Amino acid sequence: MQRRLAAEPKDHSIEPRARQAVACCEQRYSPAPMRIRPGTRADLAAMMAIYNRVVVTSAATFDLEPLDREQQEAWIARFDGGEHPLLVAEDESGVIGFAYYVGFRGKPGYSRTKETTVYVAERARRSGVAKALYEGL
Repeated sequence: MQRRLAAEPKDHSIEPRARQAVACCEQRYSPAPMRIRPGTRADLAAMMAIYNRVVVTSAATFDLEPLDREQQEAWIARFDGGEHPLLVAEDESGVIGFAYYVGFRGKPGYSRTKETTVYVAERARRSGVAKALYEGL
C-alpha cells in the first residue's frame, strides 16, 4: 500500500514587498488623455530619447551604444515610403511611446511576416500605452 502525502496548500497572494513595488509603479504615471497618431520626422528626437534610454538600461535592443544622429536618420527613413506604419503615443507632455512593424527578413518566404516593436517611456509604463500602440498597428 502506497501512502500519498497531502500537498501543502500554496499561498498565491502577492508578498508585501511585491505589492509595494506594484503600487509604486502604478503611481508613477497617472494616465492622461492619450492620442495615437502616425509618427513623423518631427517626433524623431523624442522617439530616440526613449529608445536610447532602453539601449543603456537593458539588452532588449541588442544595440551596444545609443544611436547617433546619422543612425537615427537612417532608422526613420525606413518609414518614408508608407509601406510600414510608425505610430506614436502622446499626452500633454509629448511623445510617451512609439511602435512600428517592418519586414522580418528579406527572403520571399517571409514576405507576410512582420517584426513588431513597441517602446514606452519609463514614466508611462504599465499604463496602457503599449497596448494602445499595439492595437493601433
